[in-house]
Amino acid sequence: MKAEKTFRINKEKTGVQIKQLSIKSRSLSTARVVLFTLALVGVVYFANEKEPYIITGIILLFLSTFLILVKYHNQINFKLNHLRFLHTINKDELSRLNHNFEGLYEGLEFRDEDHPFSSDLDIFGDNSLFQLINRSGTYGGREKLADWFLSPSSYQAIQSRQEAIKELVPDISYRQNLQANAMHFKNASANIDTCLHWLEDKDILSKDKVFRSLGILLPISNIISLSLFLTGMVSYLIPTLSYGISLVIFGMVNKKIGDTFKKTGESVDLLSSYHLTIRLIEERAVNSSLLLQLKEKFVSDQIHASIEIARLKKIFTALETRSNLIYLMVDIFLLLDIYWVIKAENWRKRNRTYTSKWFNAIHQMEAINSLASFSYANPDYLFPEISEGKEGISTKQLGHPLIPFNERVKNDFELDNSKEIGIVTGSNMSGKSTFLRTIGVNLVLAFCGAPVCSTSFKTGIFSLFSSMRTHDSLKDHVSSFYAELKRLRTLIKLLENNSIPVFFLLDEILKGTNSKDRHNGARSLILQVLEENCMGLVSTHDLELSEIENEDSRILNLSFNSTIENNEVIFDYNLTQGVCSSFNATQLMGKMGIKIR
Repeated sequence: MKAEKTFRINKEKTGVQIKQLSIKSRSLSTARVVLFTLALVGVVYFANEKEPYIITGIILLFLSTFLILVKYHNQINFKLNHLRFLHTINKDELSRLNHNFEGLYEGLEFRDEDHPFSSDLDIFGDNSLFQLINRSGTYGGREKLADWFLSPSSYQAIQSRQEAIKELVPDISYRQNLQANAMHFKNASANIDTCLHWLEDKDILSKDKVFRSLGILLPISNIISLSLFLTGMVSYLIPTLSYGISLVIFGMVNKKIGDTFKKTGESVDLLSSYHLTIRLIEERAVNSSLLLQLKEKFVSDQIHASIEIARLKKIFTALETRSNLIYLMVDIFLLLDIYWVIKAENWRKRNRTYTSKWFNAIHQMEAINSLASFSYANPDYLFPEISEGKEGISTKQLGHPLIPFNERVKNDFELDNSKEIGIVTGSNMSGKSTFLRTIGVNLVLAFCGAPVCSTSFKTGIFSLFSSMRTHDSLKDHVSSFYAELKRLRTLIKLLENNSIPVFFLLDEILKGTNSKDRHNGARSLILQVLEENCMGLVSTHDLELSEIENEDSRILNLSFNSTIENNEVIFDYNLTQGVCSSFNATQLMGKMGIKIR
């Protein structure tokens, strides 16, 4: 498999590069220690020799050389971290191919038990679609991908995403570097909302002429008065008075500046990753309409987002330094906080209208990148043909993407305007529920613009609904049967209020009541929804329910069957037309030790 081979080569290549750069990083660390030791020995020696000029030269040479080494060392460490991220990315890709999702982000914060389908279809959580597809490093990127999974998309949106995904699929280097850029930000749970909230705040210093003036005049006064004192031209009272005034002014603005710092402090590293991502997007030539639209958001009115984000990151980094004690002493002397807050507020005035657009474009790019990486890793999947309206579903060799390839059973399936509801009968454990989830999860993929696990897939656009995992609740005094009724009421309301057709998946309908009530209720519901703008599948053990096909030609009977060989129940999980003709409950109970009489 080409994708697997590429991931292995990249993993081995980055592993070798990591070892090489690690040696260089350790050598630079040693060089810094040696340089410091030599400088210290030189200073001590020439201090004993009373050579102040040589000492000054040693210190200046040490500082300049040390700063160069630090800068070079930081660059090496950045490259080293980036290689480690790329190594992890390829390791995770290999794990996904083996359906090992351990350690991958589950997206549990996006799970909603009341959502029309997400809980039933394993969209989030352990062994979920989100773990299979998500490659986003920022919270916003993960949130955007989750929204695409959960929300209906227009025909135009699906088409534009497909086009963008197809363009990015071949460029694995670009995609993985885009993913690695976001990984430089270490706090996976933080998001950019704090920065966006700061953008909406009112200015606290830049509009105040007094503080703006003092922010310039007092540092000048402190520098001049201290210089005059050191040269013996004025008394110590003059610089003391000037510094005291600075201290008072600092105290007056400290709380306001502290509030700004609280809102911007955690955004520093995140802005670094955003800056890297924006620069990568700006530099790449693109063709698809969606990628062009996203790229254009980063350049408007001669403002380049990457440059502006780098400036904001520099400002926030300076404000973050205020927690350092040495910086605090210099801060009061030069009123650096006032300077940096005024620069931040001026930045906000200049870029307020663009910033949320930039961040949203980054998150969209991450979501597209995730879907493109998923497509690359599964080259046998295809992009579905999407049509507008209630056109039905037609698919061949449809499989569940969360089931390993060697265990996956694929089926052909079709519903159209002549056959709108399929009643799926089958024996226990024959594959009914899995088939419903297979249809559902592939529709989720299709509607977010991703490829599907099929050799042919055509569908109209639907609002998806499922009722498969209903639970009782002691806390809320809700039985499992009542929970299912509430779920079905949600379906009826959705059918009444939805502007696009609904595709529903109902598993073991009304299983919590007696057979007579179950049959009457299920039959009534099916006949009711037949008159609505919808299509769907209903699985059941009630074979009598399949007789509705004789009453209405829009009903299609489907089934899963099993065979018994040497007292063993054999399942082939193949979908067939017609009503189930095999039963296995007594055999299964017998195998569990229940004596059948």
